[in-house]
Amino acid sequence: MLDMTPIIGELDKTFKEAIFKNSFQLYIVFTHHLFNARQKHRRPNSYYVYPNVCYDLNFNTILRFLSGENVQTGLGSFSDHYVNPAKMFLTHLVGASQHSTPFLEIGDGSEMDTAALIILIILHSNDFNKQNQNWQEPFSRLKKVWKEVDAYFKFKGREESSWGELILLMSELQSMTVRVVELFNIMQFLRGDTLMKQVETKESFDKCNVDFVTKN
Repeated sequence: MLDMTPIIGELDKTFKEAIFKNSFQLYIVFTHHLFNARQKHRRPNSYYVYPNVCYDLNFNTILRFLSGENVQTGLGSFSDHYVNPAKMFLTHLVGASQHSTPFLEIGDGSEMDTAALIILIILHSNDFNKQNQNWQEPFSRLKKVWKEVDAYFKFKGREESSWGELILLMSELQSMTVRVVELFNIMQFLRGDTLMKQVETKESFDKCNVDFVTKN
């Protein structure tokens, strides 16, 4: 992502790694919503975190995923400790489907919208330390690129409300990122690193049925 971003791609590796670290959480939430919006063959009542990889928007499914089904925490049954995280996660996924995903689906699916959001994510996550001129310099230049994006939108006849919609989506993504981090911290307490190991296995997600994908 950063290597292809104007201005940022020219920076040295250490600088880019710092930017990536600051932007990572917000960017991951954004990409999940983008994958869900662009999924062509969809299983009903599902949320796609990657192409053809989805969660059923069903409480029991989410509960089983978060608990690892047979995980023993030493703190009691999973029904006591995973119910609230499951509710939080389901609320997050449903909210994402109802708010951010529809916006990403409308219009012509322009890559310029995606580029504008990535610039917003980088600026929001890294535009601090105002006294450090070396840190601020690339972001000042990136803000000029933002103005060029604005000029492009006007040239294409995009309504001014498009900017408001982008900013509103950015606000939604920020709020969702806070909730995802909160949920992740809870799950780290309950399961340590076992949830991340589970995510890395192909059986971890409720994968879409291949027959469904090919038939649709």
